[in-house]
Amino acid sequence: MDFLDVLFPADKINTQAFDTNCKASKMKAEALAEVEKTNATFQAAVVKLRDRKLGIINTSFADFIDVYDKISRIEFKQSDGISELMTLNLPPEIYENHRGVSCAPAFQLTSGQEAKAFLKGALFGGFFGGMREWDKQEAQQALATAQANKKAANVVVSQCDLEVTALRELTEKLNRMSALLTKLNMLFRTAIAKSNEVISETGYNRNCYSDDKLEMFRCTISLAQTIKTIIDQPILNEKDEVSAEAMNVLVSGEKVYEQMQNAISKI
Repeated sequence: MDFLDVLFPADKINTQAFDTNCKASKMKAEALAEVEKTNATFQAAVVKLRDRKLGIINTSFADFIDVYDKISRIEFKQSDGISELMTLNLPPEIYENHRGVSCAPAFQLTSGQEAKAFLKGALFGGFFGGMREWDKQEAQQALATAQANKKAANVVVSQCDLEVTALRELTEKLNRMSALLTKLNMLFRTAIAKSNEVISETGYNRNCYSDDKLEMFRCTISLAQTIKTIIDQPILNEKDEVSAEAMNVLVSGEKVYEQMQNAISKI
């Protein structure tokens, strides 16, 4: 044993307490910083999806309503399979009420997880001489407090790890939905433009329409229905998790995109 440890037994224990407190404080601070960073990324994904939805409503759907009105003037045959699609409900509220995404974070840290300064106890302390044994007892108490602080920090770190994992999963789903809406919207705008072009060239006489032209109308309306479903679908459930319905809409939307992309490319 080192001579100084014998002479000043409290100093070594105090050093251990100080080191333990420092490590606990660093662990906690880093974990909370990671949550803050991840939450900022999540918030950005929420805003991006919200803006994507609003952008589509204010531009593409405004254009679609015009071509939808034109298509509805054509007297289709029952066998065309278009009349059945002409049930798309587009209430005025679609321009005023953006549902399904909130800018509020899905998770909030509890007060017990807020960053705190908790370095406690005597640090390198103690009086010289006859106070050494008393110093040792104080140092041991400080070390016990530091060890308790470390355990508390480990709990916070575990909670933060769960928080970060959940936020990352949510962010991935939101970005995936934003990307899907971007692709669907590009295809939607192409379909709207082609449908307008077809009507301008052909007019409103059903007998003048080929199967390819009718297929363009089907694709345009199907894309509108798919996009509207995605826009209307809430993302999170009451447990602040991505709902099964949202995932179904996402997967279904990705399939529709592939189908419509193939169909439109052949027209």
